[in-house]
Formats: sequence, structure tokens, C-alpha cells
Amino acid sequence: MATRHGHRGEVITLAFSPDGARVVTASSDRTARLWEARTGELLATLEGHEHPVYALEFSRDGTRVATASGDSTARLWSASTGETLAVLRGHEDEIYDLVYSPDGARIATASYDQTARVWDADTGALLLTLRGHDDSVGALIYAIDGARIITTSKDATARVWDASTGAPITTLRGHEGDVVTLACSPDGSRLVTASVDNTARIWDADTGAPVTTLRGHEHAIYTLAFSPYSSTQYPVPRPTPGSTLNPSLPARRTGLHWFGEYAGGRRETQPRAHHVAHSRNIDQAVTHRASALVDLVLPHHHVVAGLLVGDVVRECSSRQTETI
Repeated sequence: MATRHGHRGEVITLAFSPDGARVVTASSDRTARLWEARTGELLATLEGHEHPVYALEFSRDGTRVATASGDSTARLWSASTGETLAVLRGHEDEIYDLVYSPDGARIATASYDQTARVWDADTGALLLTLRGHDDSVGALIYAIDGARIITTSKDATARVWDASTGAPITTLRGHEGDVVTLACSPDGSRLVTASVDNTARIWDADTGAPVTTLRGHEHAIYTLAFSPYSSTQYPVPRPTPGSTLNPSLPARRTGLHWFGEYAGGRRETQPRAHHVAHSRNIDQAVTHRASALVDLVLPHHHVVAGLLVGDVVRECSSRQTETI
């Protein structure tokens, strides 16, 4: 395993390129850096943000990197040269998260200004502004089919939006505190949200109806994931030996996660910051906070929540219908 040196501040998150050959890291030093994944060679430094870089992602074809920053902008960069290609301006406060649409044509961003925004991934032009949350928007994802965007907020809700028009579809209510992050099941039928109310909740992705509440943690849950593959109910193809994961899915969202509670006092509200960054092998995940490489072998299509810094991992089947 290569050790990468070069950042002058905390490394907040990272993402692998679709082919797994490169890694891009985001830091509180206001830069992102591109690395050769096998050797750790520094390929380019992405300089231009004026505040920490909180989130980033490779484009679907691996030719670009998108970054989101506390300076209220997102930026598009050449993944080969590190050149700035576009600056996405429009948010009025820190941007905590960003994600490419499944077809790679759009980028969605989540901000402390209580909005999410959708941009043209080629030009950086602002296309949509999603308004409706009553507090900061900390995380967001596209539905598997790209037709909807789902956001989470400190207003204790998650919201589902039409990805084409920006119109609100439904609001997921039930959490009793900030909703920090979320994930979508591999078949697109379920959403799961994590909250500072110490619970994770599973929802029907089509109707927004609650399915079950996962209880048991004694502290806030800060990240979660569905296991990515199932050989029965959710027939997503498994990669063959030596291959990478499904390239149509975001590289940073297709692995398993090591995640969960913050047990050492109140944590800063940076929903994607300090989350797990993971390799393109489905059984490995890395967190710089835990400073460990963890092998995870889990029953398929379960939801997992555990300690980011700690020693408890909880696993609950997403197919349960009762509250636990």
C-alpha cells in the first residue's frame, strides 16, 4: 500500500477513477490532488479553491474531476492536466457534497445555503435550484435511474425531487434530528437515511413511505451504505476476477463503508467530510480517521452502520418490515 504525502492539511475525502488507476484527494489545505493509485506518485495539484475542499468525484469517463468547497463554489478540472475547466457559481454558502448524475450529464451540489443545485457537467451552467429545505442541505444522491434527486438536511427531513424539473416530489419525515446522509439500494427500491437522532431509517423509494427504523446506536450515525450485490433478489452482476465494479455507478459509492457514530462529543457538521473513502474492491474500505484497512464481508443487500472511531458495527436487513 502506497503512502501519499503532499497535502498541508487534513485529508477530508478521496475518490478513485472509474478504472481504479488514479486517486483524487480533497483537503483542508484548499487543494485536491491527483495520484497514481498503485505507486502513490503525485500527478497534479488542483489549486483554485479559497476554502477547504469537502467533496469530489471523477466524471463517468474519468476525464474530469468535480470538487465542492467551503468557498461556495464547485469546480471542474481536467483529470489529465489539473487545469480548471469551469467554476460553478451560484450557491451562497459552503458546499458540502456533490454527485454526478448516472449518465454523467449533470452534477448536483448540496449547500449550507439550504438549497441543492443542478449544473451542466460539460459547461458548468446552472440548470436548476432545489428549494424547500428549512436548514442546510448536507448530502444528496441521484436515484439509480437518474430520474430523481434525494437530499438530506439539518431540518430533520430528506426530500425527493424531480431531477429534470427540480419540482419537489415528496418529503421523508420521521427523524428527530439532523439527517446527515443517505444511500439508495442497488435495485433502486429503497432509501436509507442516517441521523443524529441515533437511528437509520429505511423508506420506499417510490412513495417515500417509511419501511423500518434501525435502532440500537447510542450516538449519531454519520454514514451508511447498502451492500452492493445480491445473487437473488437484487441481481446486479458481480465483477469477474481482476475486473472493476460497475462503471456506471459513482466510484466513491460502490464499495462497502466503515462508518457510523461519533462517540467523542459533538462533531462539526460536515456531512461528507471524514466519511469513508473506498477502493474499487468490494471487500475493502479505508478511513483516514480510523487509520485502518478493513476487510468487510457482509450478507448481501443489508444496511450497515457502525463506529467511525470506535469498535461497534451494527447490521440490519433492509428487507425487515418491523421496527427494531
